[in-house]
Amino acid sequence: MIMRRFTLTIILLQLFFGLAYSQTGVFFSSERFSSALINDLCQDKYGYMWIATDYGLNRFDGYHFTEYLHQHNDSTTISSSTVCTLFCDKDGELWVGTNKGLDRFDYATGTFIHYPFARGRKPRVTKMTHLSDGRMIVATSGYHGLYCMANEMADDYTEGDLDMLFVNSVMEDDMGRIWQCSFSDQISMKDANGIHKMRTTQGFVVDFVYHDGEFLIVCMHGLHSYRDGQLTIPDYDMSALEPSAIIRCVFTDSKGNTYIGTRGDGLYCIPANSRKLERVPAIASGLNLRTTKIWAITEDRQHNIWLGCQSKGLVMLPAKSPQFSSWSFATQGIDLASTITAVCEGDNGYIWCSVQGNGIYGFDADGHLKAHPTAPDKAECIFRDRRGNYWVGTDDALYAYDPLTGVSTRKATIDCDKFNSITDDAHGRLYISTFSRGLCVYDTNTGDLRQYSHKSSGLCNDWIMGVTSDKSGNIWLATASGVSCYNPKTENFDRPHLFDVMCFNVLQTRSGATYVGTEQGIYRLEGEKRPELVALGQLSVGYMIEDEQGFIWCSTSKGIWQYDPATGKTIGHVYGNGLSAKEYITSVGLLTSDNKICYANYNGLTVFRSKDVIGCHTTLNELYLTAFRLPDRMIYTQDDDHYEVSYLDNAITLEFSLLDYNAPENIIFEYRINQSAWLQNPEGENTILLNHLQPGTYNIEVRAMSGTTYSQTKTITLTVTPPWYRSKWAYAIYLFAFIGIITGIGFSYRRRAHRMLAEEKMRFLINATHDIRSPLTIIMGAIGKLKDSKMTELKSEDDFQSFNSSTLQPSIETIDRNAQRLLQLVNQILDQRRLDKKQMQLHCQETNMVDFISGVCKLYQFSADQRNISFTFEHERDHVLAWIDRINFDKVISNLLSNAFKYTYDNGEVKVVLHETEKSIELSVIDNGMGFKDEDPNRFFDRFYQGQNSANLGIQGTGIGLNLCRAITEMHGGEIKAQRREDKQGACFVVTIPKGNKHLRPEQIVTDSPVREVLSSGIKGKKSFRQFRILIVDDEPEIARYIISELGDRYKFDHAINGKEALKMLLTDEYDLVISDMMMPEMDGLTLLKHIKDNTNISQIPVIMLTSKAEVEYKLEGLRGGADAYIAKPFDMEELHIQIDNLIDNVRRLKGKFSGALKQEDRIEQVEVKGNDDALMERIMRSVNANFSDPDYNVDTMANDVGISRAQLHRKMKEITGVSTGKFLRNLRMEQAARLLREGKINVSQIADHVGYADQAHFSTAFKTHFGQSPSEYAETHKE
Repeated sequence: MIMRRFTLTIILLQLFFGLAYSQTGVFFSSERFSSALINDLCQDKYGYMWIATDYGLNRFDGYHFTEYLHQHNDSTTISSSTVCTLFCDKDGELWVGTNKGLDRFDYATGTFIHYPFARGRKPRVTKMTHLSDGRMIVATSGYHGLYCMANEMADDYTEGDLDMLFVNSVMEDDMGRIWQCSFSDQISMKDANGIHKMRTTQGFVVDFVYHDGEFLIVCMHGLHSYRDGQLTIPDYDMSALEPSAIIRCVFTDSKGNTYIGTRGDGLYCIPANSRKLERVPAIASGLNLRTTKIWAITEDRQHNIWLGCQSKGLVMLPAKSPQFSSWSFATQGIDLASTITAVCEGDNGYIWCSVQGNGIYGFDADGHLKAHPTAPDKAECIFRDRRGNYWVGTDDALYAYDPLTGVSTRKATIDCDKFNSITDDAHGRLYISTFSRGLCVYDTNTGDLRQYSHKSSGLCNDWIMGVTSDKSGNIWLATASGVSCYNPKTENFDRPHLFDVMCFNVLQTRSGATYVGTEQGIYRLEGEKRPELVALGQLSVGYMIEDEQGFIWCSTSKGIWQYDPATGKTIGHVYGNGLSAKEYITSVGLLTSDNKICYANYNGLTVFRSKDVIGCHTTLNELYLTAFRLPDRMIYTQDDDHYEVSYLDNAITLEFSLLDYNAPENIIFEYRINQSAWLQNPEGENTILLNHLQPGTYNIEVRAMSGTTYSQTKTITLTVTPPWYRSKWAYAIYLFAFIGIITGIGFSYRRRAHRMLAEEKMRFLINATHDIRSPLTIIMGAIGKLKDSKMTELKSEDDFQSFNSSTLQPSIETIDRNAQRLLQLVNQILDQRRLDKKQMQLHCQETNMVDFISGVCKLYQFSADQRNISFTFEHERDHVLAWIDRINFDKVISNLLSNAFKYTYDNGEVKVVLHETEKSIELSVIDNGMGFKDEDPNRFFDRFYQGQNSANLGIQGTGIGLNLCRAITEMHGGEIKAQRREDKQGACFVVTIPKGNKHLRPEQIVTDSPVREVLSSGIKGKKSFRQFRILIVDDEPEIARYIISELGDRYKFDHAINGKEALKMLLTDEYDLVISDMMMPEMDGLTLLKHIKDNTNISQIPVIMLTSKAEVEYKLEGLRGGADAYIAKPFDMEELHIQIDNLIDNVRRLKGKFSGALKQEDRIEQVEVKGNDDALMERIMRSVNANFSDPDYNVDTMANDVGISRAQLHRKMKEITGVSTGKFLRNLRMEQAARLLREGKINVSQIADHVGYADQAHFSTAFKTHFGQSPSEYAETHKE
């Protein structure tokens, strides 16, 4: 029964063997290129494989297919997407024949050059070849048949058979005869005797070929040869060809083998030096060549055979046998649906495998599946010991086993879930690793069985993945949680290693080093040292084997790896070279006696010899850059090592290839940039990504590595052009711009310094004017009083004439005139300041310029008379109208006249000329003084500019008069110019303003004449207010004395020299009005004003700001601060007197009206507020009294108690009391505290607590801010 089953198994396996062979071909599916309908194949001079299809031309570099298709709007693309044939000429040029003509590929540009045919024809190109004389013949289908390439076009070939229009192939034999055939059984041959036509008996002619020097005509069903002028059938054994087979293509390789492709019957070959046709038993992964339609055959420079399989794809048959052999169950017709669990070596090179759930299988030395003998049920593990005995482990027993007969004998019962592996020692003991039951030791001599577990021994884990023995006889156990070592002599376990790490295999090398394959790579164990991770830390290492050269080979979760313990380097073998599996089964491996290494995978076994793998690549091809891709396009790369891209192309992809089609997946590419460290790509990754390269030049070095062999380094020079703003010409612009900027900064700095200097000058002049105004006020007041008093003393006409003739009158006039002049200069400076701050406004009204100018000129007549200067005013008409601001335009004329008189010698001439044109009015001021010689006239209008003549004459000035003239003139829409007189004697200043008022804004036009209030010329008769006290606050005692001397008989005056002293006096005495200066030491006028208005005790006192700061912004600042009046120095005493009288009258009318609301000093519990808001104030005071001592009492609490919003409460309090709610509450607390301090019954701390201040220091600060004194000082001053 057993023998019958074994015999049947062998017969079945032999049947499978007739159908199955080792995988030798590499298949590329048609899904990877443009079309599955392949017409021709060719390799060019560089090594690229070209595939012609019915839809496009494809180029293959070993990694990627690149498509070339016809595009209607691009003349550089291929003539047609239907590509019929390919040809590489003697110069290495690639010619492409399409169904619409002939093209040549331009390697320099990656485009196609079209070659026209005679008479504009576009035939279907079927074949191309070279003649012995160097001419290239093109065979076509239709039109003329044969063409000859000449003068960059295909011309008619007149030496051929002109009747054969549809030429299928053409060839010149070694005797110079030209053969051509059509798509029929007809052949045409041309020799020296003419054209000979023949017909075949083997069907349509396919092609012409040489085999072993014999010229053969290949037909659809067989072969012909040509002898003695006749077609004959050669003596080739064609019996292997199926009767139904149809030959489609033929090719003879460089070794003399002739390959024949058929339509659906696979591939055949007539070997060199043979005349027998044989079927090629090649199988490519995923494709059975036996039933494939083979349309094209070619050979590459590495002698690999390429097959174009119609509707399938591309197949490469390697010239060299692969270094790895895949012994597969599937390719030999067996579907295991399970995995190999153990392997061992048998006799005659047999490899026996135990398959989980499927028993035992045997492979012969060539990988053919030969046996499937009977085995114990549920056989899990097979092992052959040192004595040659076979052992099989099941899930519950150990059997002695003979695979040749299938006989098994139960030797021991072992209770376990699964046998994993078995090893033995020299004493005949078997060591069996199990899952979940620990280690079993079976003595084959005595039949004794011992079992060791984690609980009963030093075993680190009961789940044992693998067991091996070392040369010392120790047993190493790789478990799911570390490694244990068992000593058979002592029957003890050593200290475990790699605790908590899953281990699969332990290897002790011939040198004595111990390595452990784990889920985390390879570890090395060395005595008591900590285990060291030495390699493959990213992989799970399933089984390790040491070869004869000392290299360690590892099956892993990703391929087979070679580890060199001497250097620490690793080399991966994952794809190609015959490898069919990527992942390998853990703890299953074998080193045979003839040094074959076997690893189990999920399809069978991978078998190899290490020396074959190590020596497979002694040299590598030249490295090519096959693609240079940018985000939006691809740059063609052939024969060019320097590339230039824009900085905008910040994602560059470089692709490389050795153009070696034998396992390119195992090639490793390394690169570095500008001599930096080498970077390594993963295996099979031929792409280098360069992202965000900065502008500059980069030298990119690339090399390929296979095993330990490196290719020559290829250097690519890549230039990233900078953006326009970083280019050379841009940097030149930047340099010039930088120089310009530095120069501009210098000029700007100088202008700024000049501007700052002008500002400092102006600030100095303004400060000086402020200081001048106070004494000027006193001077002008004194002069006015003196003149008034003298005029009063004159009783008769004689007295008046006597006064005029005396020396006193001229002196008084001189003092008054110079004081007015000084006031004019001061005002001129302030006007300039207003212009700078754009605060000067025009108020223009229609004015008769003749009268207006005449009035100004009269002011200078006295000076003209004194110096005997001829002073005239010339005008064409008596009535010339213009729209001017009379006050400001007066300053223009006055400044021009002042300058004219200043620079004109005595007995000279000053002339004013008024000229009217159609659109403008010109006013000229002409003198015959020194004038200006070499100076730029326009500079006279720059601020602070002093002409050379000023220095020569020793004339002093501010240098702002003419600048002010220009500004005022331009505000009127006009212009002012300085000119030299034609006779070069003196100067001429011309002011031009437009006529009418269209150039003015509406707000600048005044239509009504201003009404001037004429004040009384004196202050006599005014009523006396001696009962009212006025406090003068000014750091100038003269001002105070002047005011007191003028108004002292009408008011009571006190004087304080600064704001701090004034505040103390206001808080201690009663005053009815305050007159304060703005600028004072210690406390200025604005600060004093704020203190007055914030203190309810004195906030009702009116304040007049009497200051030298006459600018508008200062006036507005004082009025916003609460000042009742603002008078600029120098002031008119009459104006001051009227302001005082008005404010005193207001005080008298309003005195006491709100005192009840503001001062609750003695009536905290009862508040009487007159008016319509009594009820609201009563509610407010009730709330205040109820919470007076509460430190947390605030405005929000008050608003909540009163029953109105905070905003509404604030608005009503301001309306009733004139202060905010917070200040009202603070004032009440301060008044209460003051009252308690005056009583002196409690101390300061108690008072602070009583008025709602939790912090005494805070209370003291607030009190001093309010009263100007600390609580203790106030109490001392106000003792009752």
